[in-house]
Amino acid sequence: MSHSYTIYRNNPGNFFGRTFYDWRAHAFQEVARYLCSRGMDVRLEDRESFEVFLGPSDRIQVAIRDSLAIVHDDQTGEYYLLDCHDMVKTADLELMVRDSRCKKILKCQYHPRVFREPVYEKVRPWTYFDRFWPKNEQRIVSSRDISRSSDSLYFRGADWGDRGLILEELSKRGVMNSDFQIIDWDDYFRESTAHRVMLSLPGYADICNRDVECFGSGTCVLRPRLHIEFHNELIPDYHYVSVNTKWRNVEPVEIADRIEQRFREVVDDREYIEFIARNAARWYDENVRVEAAMALTAQLLGLEDSRAYRSAS
Repeated sequence: MSHSYTIYRNNPGNFFGRTFYDWRAHAFQEVARYLCSRGMDVRLEDRESFEVFLGPSDRIQVAIRDSLAIVHDDQTGEYYLLDCHDMVKTADLELMVRDSRCKKILKCQYHPRVFREPVYEKVRPWTYFDRFWPKNEQRIVSSRDISRSSDSLYFRGADWGDRGLILEELSKRGVMNSDFQIIDWDDYFRESTAHRVMLSLPGYADICNRDVECFGSGTCVLRPRLHIEFHNELIPDYHYVSVNTKWRNVEPVEIADRIEQRFREVVDDREYIEFIARNAARWYDENVRVEAAMALTAQLLGLEDSRAYRSAS
């Protein structure tokens, strides 16, 4: 029996206006497009809520947030989730894992420690995307050939909390740029691709779009070790330069010390920096570029076999 699928999502344009660009909405659209291109009957539908079955007579309406898509099999009633939320665990996910119709959940921010209980076995690591994915893919990839002239550490982003104290300390020491406030993306990208090494710091989540943009553009990323996982792992000191420091409950000066130490260890080793950048660019090509990411998604959902993913990557 052939199956048709409906992808339910709550478009962020409903909240922020139609001109708001959200990579999550585009990811869901691309999943629909890709599955249609493979001969499947798939449609997108904006919806504010979805009914979750917790038992024969226990049903609850769950709000569909803008970072969630539900891939619903219209024949069987089974469904799959694509979860882009930067929070690792959410209240709706805790409900949906208990619905027998929910077969698999792909999570951008997947932390194995959080999902170690048997009930979360259907939650699996996925991939992550850049800020304006996928419209800037060609610009990001073509930037790998840019000659990078700056040896200073580079960062742009919000300076709230301890992050601001760390940045100020590194700037005071002359390790990195003194102005790290958020600027227009085009200006930020031009600046970032002039530097050999880009600093990334955890924020609301462990990884962010900044990391992925640098992976794609061939800029070496230096950052505290990642604790989340992806289907295809990001390996410390292979895909990014890993700083051996905890992030929570550590004095900002101590974190700055460790970042500075690791940066000074690698900054003059051009061969190593280029090695890291090449490996990260390859990861981007295999996990983030549109066709590869969509083939990976379909394979992980069980809607397409692994041969298609290998051919796309």
